[in-house]
Amino acid sequence: MQLVIISLTFLRALCLENENYDYASPGLVVANIKRRDLIPLQPGNIRWINGNNLNYRRTKDIREDIIDRRFEITEAQLREAQRVSDINEIREDEIKSAQRREEQIRNDIQLRENSVANIRDNSVSNIRENQLGLNYKNRNSKYGENNDQLDKLHREMRWLTIDNDEGIGIGIQ
Repeated sequence: MQLVIISLTFLRALCLENENYDYASPGLVVANIKRRDLIPLQPGNIRWINGNNLNYRRTKDIREDIIDRRFEITEAQLREAQRVSDINEIREDEIKSAQRREEQIRNDIQLRENSVANIRDNSVSNIRENQLGLNYKNRNSKYGENNDQLDKLHREMRWLTIDNDEGIGIGIQ
């Protein structure tokens, strides 16, 4: 019988050869288990009776849980991701609406500037035409001349128009 106990102890020692041991108190050996969240607090025979006890979990279960936890998405994480995507959509909508408002303001300013420039150009040209027209009308009314004389003048002066870049030289002696 003693031989069986010694052989079982030796076999158990060979199985646990690769693990590190910490000595918590004299006579109590606790293995340093790297993948275990909780160390068993009960003796071995009670541990199997109370398998659902929260103070003990097998190493295999913990390893599977760690792997599962990496890929597990909780409802809180889903809600947070949904909130983040909603916030991003709201921000994108705000940016687009701000860009549309900015573009609309730029277009309005450009239209105002164009209309002001057109009014200025038209008013200046109208003022000049009105002044020239008034002078011409005054002259015509004074001497009894009309537009036919102006057309005649234009026809007579048309021969002086030069269409080439070299020009023409007229010598007067």
